[in-house]
Amino acid sequence: MVSVPLIHAQLIPPRVKNHIRRVRLRDLGLSILTHRVTTVTAPAGYGKSVWVSSLLEEPGWPPTAWLSLDRHDSEPSFLLYHLIHAIKRVLPEFGSQSLRTMNSLEDARRDWLIAVSSLIEEIQGEREFVLVLDDFHLVDTSVAIHDILEHLIRWLPNGIHLVLISRNSLPLNLYQEQLSGELLEIGSARLLFSIEEVRQLLSLLDLKLGKKDVKVVYARTEGWAAGLRLLGMLIKQSGGDMKKTMSALKGKDADLYTYLGNELLKYLPNERQTFLLDSSLLPYLEPGLCTVALKCDDSEVIIKQLHSHGLLSRTEGDTVTWRLHQLMGEFLEQKASQLRALEYMVSVRRRAAGFLERNGDIDRALEQLVACDDWSDAVKLIHSHGEKYFMDCGRLDALHSWISRLPEDLVNSDYWLLYFKGMSILHINQEEALDTLSRAADSAGENGDIKCQIRSLFAIIGVYTFANNMQKIEETAGRIPVAAALLKSSWSRGIVLAAALGRAAWEDNLRQGVWLSRLTGKSKLDPLSRTAYIGFSCMIQFRMGNLTSAVELIEKLLADPYVQENERWTGEAYAIYSVICELTGNHHKLGEVSKELLRLGQKYHAPHQLGFAHRSLAHLHLSEGHLDEARKEFVLSRSAFSEGNNVFYAYLTDLDLILLRIKAGENARDLLPETQHVLGKLKTFPGGRGLDDYVLSVAGIIAMEAGQLELARERFEEVRLRSKRKGARQVLSGTQLFLARLALLEGDDGTADTYLREAMGAAEAEKWEYFWDWHAETVYTLCRRALLKKIHPKWTAHLLTRWFPQRTCKEAGSLLAYPDESVRSCITKMLQDVVGESGVPVVHVNCLGDFRVFVNGAEIPSSRWKTEKAKNLFKYLIMDKRRHHKEKIIEELWPESDPHLGDASLRMALTYARKALGLGDHVSESIILKRGMICLSPEIGVYTDHELFSSTAQGALQKADGDNPVVTDLLEQAAGLYSGDFLPDNLYDDWTEGLRVELRRLYLQVLFKLVESYRRQGKPAPALHACRRYLALEPADEPVSRTAMELLWQTDQKQQALSLYQELVNRLAKDHDLIPVAETNDLYERICCSS
Repeated sequence: MVSVPLIHAQLIPPRVKNHIRRVRLRDLGLSILTHRVTTVTAPAGYGKSVWVSSLLEEPGWPPTAWLSLDRHDSEPSFLLYHLIHAIKRVLPEFGSQSLRTMNSLEDARRDWLIAVSSLIEEIQGEREFVLVLDDFHLVDTSVAIHDILEHLIRWLPNGIHLVLISRNSLPLNLYQEQLSGELLEIGSARLLFSIEEVRQLLSLLDLKLGKKDVKVVYARTEGWAAGLRLLGMLIKQSGGDMKKTMSALKGKDADLYTYLGNELLKYLPNERQTFLLDSSLLPYLEPGLCTVALKCDDSEVIIKQLHSHGLLSRTEGDTVTWRLHQLMGEFLEQKASQLRALEYMVSVRRRAAGFLERNGDIDRALEQLVACDDWSDAVKLIHSHGEKYFMDCGRLDALHSWISRLPEDLVNSDYWLLYFKGMSILHINQEEALDTLSRAADSAGENGDIKCQIRSLFAIIGVYTFANNMQKIEETAGRIPVAAALLKSSWSRGIVLAAALGRAAWEDNLRQGVWLSRLTGKSKLDPLSRTAYIGFSCMIQFRMGNLTSAVELIEKLLADPYVQENERWTGEAYAIYSVICELTGNHHKLGEVSKELLRLGQKYHAPHQLGFAHRSLAHLHLSEGHLDEARKEFVLSRSAFSEGNNVFYAYLTDLDLILLRIKAGENARDLLPETQHVLGKLKTFPGGRGLDDYVLSVAGIIAMEAGQLELARERFEEVRLRSKRKGARQVLSGTQLFLARLALLEGDDGTADTYLREAMGAAEAEKWEYFWDWHAETVYTLCRRALLKKIHPKWTAHLLTRWFPQRTCKEAGSLLAYPDESVRSCITKMLQDVVGESGVPVVHVNCLGDFRVFVNGAEIPSSRWKTEKAKNLFKYLIMDKRRHHKEKIIEELWPESDPHLGDASLRMALTYARKALGLGDHVSESIILKRGMICLSPEIGVYTDHELFSSTAQGALQKADGDNPVVTDLLEQAAGLYSGDFLPDNLYDDWTEGLRVELRRLYLQVLFKLVESYRRQGKPAPALHACRRYLALEPADEPVSRTAMELLWQTDQKQQALSLYQELVNRLAKDHDLIPVAETNDLYERICCSS
C-alpha cells in the first residue's frame, strides 16, 4: 500500500549559516527537559526555531524528533504520518505498529484517536527524547489537530518532552499542565537579542561596528532577530556605511521588513531577483524542481549563492532542499503576483506540478494546479492517483477536500470524479455516497467505461454486504454489465469473475461457486479482487462442509500482504474466521479470533466486526453454560449490528436470544409469537450465504422446544431439501439430527435411526465435530442413542468425549451396566480417555436395583469387598457425601456393637473398602479418616444413579407444559433411570429407608405426570404403559387404577379394564379393608354397559 509522501525537509531542524550561541538562554533551554510541555510563541522573525534547534548541540541533550508543520498537516492523516516518521528518524525501531494502524484507517479525521492511541502505545518504554512541532500557527485553526494534540499531551509517557513553536498563542487546553507545573511558556520578550548578542551577530556578518552603531541597530530593531539579519545584510551591501543606511530608513511608511525586502531586491542582480520572485510560487527550492519549473539551468548555483547570503534555509534529508524565510516568501509571492503575467505563473505552476507528480508528491502537485485554476490537469491528476495515493492510504478526507475545490459542474460531469467523491464520503454520509456512486456507475456505463462502472457498483455492493441487505445486493449486482468488452483485459476478466464468485457465495450457489473459484484463481487479480476471491472461496468451502480447505483459505487470506497492511481487511478476515472456528468446533481458536476481532472493531469503530466478535463470545459462553454472560454478549452483538445498519443480523440475534431464554428456563410455547414476529422481519431482509437456512433451523429448534413438532419438521425439512440441493453437506447432517430427534419424540424409532445413520456416517467420513445450528441437547441425545444402537460408535464416542465429557461421566452409570459388551467397552474407553486427560479418577455407583460399582469404567467384582461391612460403609458414604463423625457411622451401621468393637469394625471395613476401590495409584486415600471424621476423597469424581435420577426427575417435574413432547421425553428419561428401589439388599436397614421412600415417591410423581402428559397429547398406549409401571409399585392406588381402566376401555380392551377393577377391589379389601369410591364404581358400570 502506498504511504503518504514525506517531505523530508519537514523532519529536519532548521539551520542558519551564521548564528551565535546564546549563552544567556542556555538555562532557559535546559528547562525544557524538566517540563512535559513547552510552548515557544512569538511573531515571525524572532528566531524561535533557530534557537530551539541550537539546543540540540548542547552536551547530553536527548534525541530530538523535529517536525516543521505545513498547511497540509491541518489534515490529520498528514500530521500523523509526518509525526510518526519524525519520531522514527531518531528512534528507528519505532513506527511499524503506528504506520500499520494509519494504513488501516479509512478516515483519519474521524478515527484519529485510534492512530494516536497506537502511537502512544508503541512509544511506551522508549528512552527520553524531545518532540518539537514547529510552525504550529499553520495548523492552529483545525479543531481536529487541537483534539489530537490535547490527547497526545494528556497521555504522553514520562520522559518525553513536547515543544510547540508558534507565531500565535496556542488554542489548546493546557490548564492541567499549567496547574501541575508541567508547562513551560516562553514568549517573544525572552527571545529578543541583547545588545551584546546584537554585537556578536553583526560580527558574524563581518560587520565591524562601534558601540554607538551597535546601539543604533539595537534600538532600530529592538532585538528582533529577522530585522537584525536583514538590516545587517543591507548595511553590508551599502559598503558598511552606517550613516547612509540609517538615512535611507528615515521617513519610510512601510514596516521594516517590507522596506528591507524591497531594498534587498534592489541590491540583488536582476537574474537573482527574477529567480527569487519565481521561486516564491514553489512549495520549496530544490535544483531539480527549479530547473523544471523555472527553466533555469544554473538553479543549483543560484540557490547556493542565495543561501550564502542568508536568504534561504537549508534542510538535510534524502534530498537536500531549501526554503525562503517565511515572511520573505510571503512578501515575494505577493510581489510576483503584481509583476508576473497570469499566463507565466500558470506555466510555472504547471511545470512544478508535473515535477512534483513524478516525484510522488501529489498533494503539492494538486496545490500548484488548483492555485492557478488549472482544473483540467487537476482532474487528470486525481484520475491517475485517486485510488493508490488517496484511497489505498485511507486519505479519504484529503481526496474529498481536493474534489470539493473543483467546480461542481465539472465534478458532476466526470464519472471518475463522482466515483472518487462517493468513496471519499462513504464513511461520512452513506446516503449521499450511495447516490453519488450510483450516478458514477450510470454515467460510466453510458460512456462505455466498464472499469469505473464496475468499481462503483462493487462499492455499493460492499455497503449493502455489511448491512446484509440481500435485496439491494441483488438489485445492484443486476446492474453489472455482461458484455464482451469485459473479456478484453485480464483485469476485467478477473474482476468480473470475482464479482460472479461473490454473487454465487451470497446466493449460496455452491456448485457454481466452486467452479468460479477455480476459474478466478487462474486469473490476474488486483489486490482488492484477490482479497475478495479468497474470502468468497472460503465461504463457499465452509458452506459445503470442506472445513480443512476453508481453514487453509482463511489463513492464506490473513497472510496476504494487502490484508496484513490494512487492519480493517484483517478484521473482515477474522469475521469469516470466527464462523469457521464455530463450524470446526475450535473453541480455543474462536476465543483468540474473537478477542482480536473485538480489538480491531473497537480500534476502528467497525460495528460489523464488533457484532461478530460479541456474537462469537456469546456462543463460547453458551458452550460453557454461562447463560448470563452469553446474554450480555448477544445484546452487545445486536447493538453493534444495529449501529452498522445490518438489520438481518440484528434480527437473527433476536432469534438467538429467544433460544437462550428457553435454555434459561422460559416456556418455549410462550415465546412462539415473538419468534414468528422476528421471522416475519427476517423474511423482508434475506441474509444470503445460507443464513436463511440457519434462521429456519433456529426457528425449528424453538418450535421443537415448544412441542410444535409438525411446525418444527416443516422448517427442518425445508432446510434439509435446500442443503441437499446446494451441496451444503455439513448443514444437511446437522438437520438430519434434528429430524431424527423429532422422530424419537413422536415414537418413530425406525425413521429416527435412518436419519441418525446418515448424519453420523457423513460426520465420521468428513470428521465433522460440530454443526452450524448446534443444539447441545439434540446432539447429546442422538449420540447416546447412536452408541447404544451401534451406529458409527467410534465417531459417536469421540463426539461425546469431545463435547460432553462431564455429562458423559455423570450419566455413564446406566451405560456401564448395559447388556451389550461392545457398548460397555466403548463407554469404558471413553471414561478412561477422560480420566487420562483430566487426571481425576471417576467412580460410578448404581444403587437403584442391583448395587454395582465401576472405577474408571471397570466394574468392581462383588468378591473384592471382602465383607458386607466394607460394602455398607461405602454405601453409607455415597448416600450422603458430606463428612461424618465415625461414632455416628458406627451407630448407624452397627448399632448393637460396643464402642471398642464398633471402632475396630469401622477400621477393618475402611481398609477393605479402600482396597476394593483400588485407587492407590491416583489418590493417597480414597476414603479419608481424619480427626474422627470420615468421608470420600474430594479428589475423586463420584457419580451415583440415584442422584442422577433425582435431578432429572425434579427438572422434568418443574416443566409446566405437560403436553409438550419435549417435556414428555424428559419425563421418560427420568423414569428410565429408575431401575429399581434404592439399595434393595439393605431393605431392612433403617439408614436406607428414608432415601428409599423419597426416591420411590419421586418416581411415582414422574409416572403420574407422564400418564397425564401422554393423555393430553392423545397417546393412550404409552399412557397406559406408564400406568402399569405405576401400579406395579402401588397396586392399590385408586386414581391411577381408574385412569388405567379408562385407557383400557378407550383402546378397546374392555375385559382387561374389568379385570383391573376386580384386582383393585381385592387389593383394597385385603390390604386396607376398603371398597372403591363411587367414581370408580360408576366407571365400572359404564364399562360393563358399553357394547
